[in-house]
Amino acid sequence: YTREYTLGRSHITEVNVRSILHGKIFLLITREYTLENSPISVAYVTRHFLINIVLSLTREYTLERSHIIVSNVTLVREYTLGRSHITAVNVRSILHGKIFLLITR
Repeated sequence: YTREYTLGRSHITEVNVRSILHGKIFLLITREYTLENSPISVAYVTRHFLINIVLSLTREYTLERSHIIVSNVTLVREYTLGRSHITAVNVRSILHGKIFLLITR
C-alpha cells in the first residue's frame, strides 16, 4: 500500500514493498524536495535480513537535463507495482564492505 504525506513544501511518499524473491519485506520512504527547480529525492531503505536491519540511503539529483544518482551501482532490477514504477538498485557500500539494496522510485 502507499501512504502520501505533505509537510510544508516537502512531499513524502511511504511505500511498503513485498519482494517476490525470498519473500523479503522492504520499507521504502522517499522524501522529495525542490531546490531551484531541481527535484532532490532521498530514499531510506530498511532491509530485513535475518536478524539484522540495514539502513541505506541514496540521493537523486536532476540538474537541467542531466540525471545523476550518487551511488556505486552494481546491478539494477526493475519492478512494476500497479501504476508505480520502482527501480531496485544493488549498491556495494564502501563502509564495512557490506552490500545494501536500495529501492528508489
